[in-house]
Amino acid sequence: MVAITKNKVDNFIKSLDLPKSLAQVLLKTEKECDSFYIGFYGRNHYVLDDLLDYRDHRIEHSSTTLVDFLHLCNENILSAFESTFFQKFTAQDIAFISGAIDKGNVTLENLYSKFHSKPSKNIMQYVL
Repeated sequence: MVAITKNKVDNFIKSLDLPKSLAQVLLKTEKECDSFYIGFYGRNHYVLDDLLDYRDHRIEHSSTTLVDFLHLCNENILSAFESTFFQKFTAQDIAFISGAIDKGNVTLENLYSKFHSKPSKNIMQYVL
């Protein structure tokens, strides 16, 4: 069943010619595709702006707490970052972030807090 949903989501992204890296982070289920299509698609001149508006909406309505985020990071940090910050991360990004954490330059708590104070800012800017 998960593979069927993934295929439908992938086809949805392709059919609307959405920017793949952002769309794949924001749209993981048919319900999310429906929500984006009904509430956000076509509202702006550029589809990227539609996706960014949808991202803002998802952030505003996110129920992920700091405790949830920390727990998710213990399970799978890449998945935790993408599902919390609604942003695409590579393995190299996560390695860089982990290195900054190990060196004491930043903490997971600090990243979460800074993100919630200014969610439009790229989380990598807090690591640099």
